[in-house]
Formats: sequence, C-alpha cells, structure tokens
Amino acid sequence: MIKIDGRARDLTDMKFGKLTALIPIARNSRTIIWECICECGRKKEAQSQHLLSGGTRSCGCLNGNQKQPGASKHPLYPTWKNMMARCYNQNATGYHRYGKRGIGVCLKWKNNFYAFVKDMGSRPVNFSVDRINPDGPYSPTNCRWASAKLQRANYSKHI
Repeated sequence: MIKIDGRARDLTDMKFGKLTALIPIARNSRTIIWECICECGRKKEAQSQHLLSGGTRSCGCLNGNQKQPGASKHPLYPTWKNMMARCYNQNATGYHRYGKRGIGVCLKWKNNFYAFVKDMGSRPVNFSVDRINPDGPYSPTNCRWASAKLQRANYSKHI
C-alpha cells in the first residue's frame, strides 16, 4: 500500500460517479493510482487527478467500454456499437431520436455485449434490431429482429 503524505489527498472510501476509491496502489511523479470498485462490481485502477476532475466515473460501464475479448470481431458488434452510440453519444447520427428522447439500453446489454448476443441470437439476413415499443428501451423484452417493412410500420409518433 502507498502511504498518503501531506502533498496528496486521501481519497479512501470517497465516491466518484459509480466508483469508490479503495486503496492507493501506486504512485508516479504526478499522481497516485487508486484501486476502485464500481457499483457494477468490477475493479478499476484510476489516477487521483482523473477521479477528482470527473474524467473517470466508472469502470467503463457508463459507456459500455469494458474489455470484452473478441467482441469487435463479432458480426453483431457494429449493431451493438451503433445502438449504444444512438443512445449515449450526442454526436452520433440519430441521437436526437434516441438518447435525447430518453431512449436507453438496459444495464445488462449496456454492460455486456455478449449478453446482447445471447438474448438476441443471430441476425436474419436484411433484418435489424427493432424496439417493439418504439418509446421504450433497448432490452430483451422490448427488442426483436425486424425487416425494414416492419420497422417502418412501428415508429414513434413522438419524434
């Protein structure tokens, strides 16, 4: 364990977004590295300055960035990534029709690409993910694979 001296702020048990600082584990010339625990249960190492500035607020689960080996090579990864962008990236095409309206992704899928794959199964040719209730979230009970024709008939009147 790294000793906290008068120059460094003790962040033990302080909460930063979804992270709680547990113990200092390393020090470099400018900052202390903290072992943190996220509300989702994952551990994350973070620099003091990033915690204090708000630059690090979760293990990655707030924006779906946990390490998921092989995910980016999976055929459904672009579908999941685009779904996440529509809901959480203000610069994404379509954000105004999704995230800005409060449409989000259930925590199970947001935190785990492979949970999305397991729940949705293989995508049929020329189908894309569709929300049954167009004003509801992306979730196992509200999503299906649908043709363009079905999706055109199932649109939100609130856009």
